Amino acid sequence: MKSKIIVIFVLVVNIFANAQTNNKKYELSFSGTIGAFKSSLETSEAFSYTSESELMYYLISNIRFGYYLNRNFEIEPELQFALYEGADPSYSVNANILYNFDIDSSKIKPFLLVGYGLGNSVPFFNTLLGPRENSPSVNQLNAGLGTKIILDNSIAIRIEYRFQLYKSEEELSNNFNPPLIHNYSYYMHNILFGISLLL
Repeated sequence: MKSKIIVIFVLVVNIFANAQTNNKKYELSFSGTIGAFKSSLETSEAFSYTSESELMYYLISNIRFGYYLNRNFEIEPELQFALYEGADPSYSVNANILYNFDIDSSKIKPFLLVGYGLGNSVPFFNTLLGPRENSPSVNQLNAGLGTKIILDNSIAIRIEYRFQLYKSEEELSNNFNPPLIHNYSYYMHNILFGISLLL
């Protein structure tokens, strides 16, 4: 047991020592995606009906503050906002871990990302799916990959593919024993474009 504690201590000291020797320890990042959504409905059976929505705009924005544990591993708390025309805003707070690939003398730094978060709803185009709550109750799993293109010593362009799985639960009625509960799962794919400040 004593030897395990010593090994863990040496590993932790080594990680933080490596972080101190890196030129940049922090990364402040802003990115997002913007788009538009339109839907239509048409029935052609016994009852004919046609409906078409107006073009609706949406914006998903991510703000992150990353800390490099060493040259490759980075922890990155993240705040995500989703704004949709004609709907209340959606937000989530995420904890992400990145692995940055360090390619010698290259200005391109690929990375992998995984994380978990909590939010107040599930954003989806011009509506907010799932139960709306005042407190965060929607679980969010993040996975993605991307690249940082270093422009100079303190700024980079960040391009990222993000897969997100949202899961939430809603009790529909307590008239049943046990109560009737719906479990929601939503899957989203986004391409995020942004900028990183290396501090």
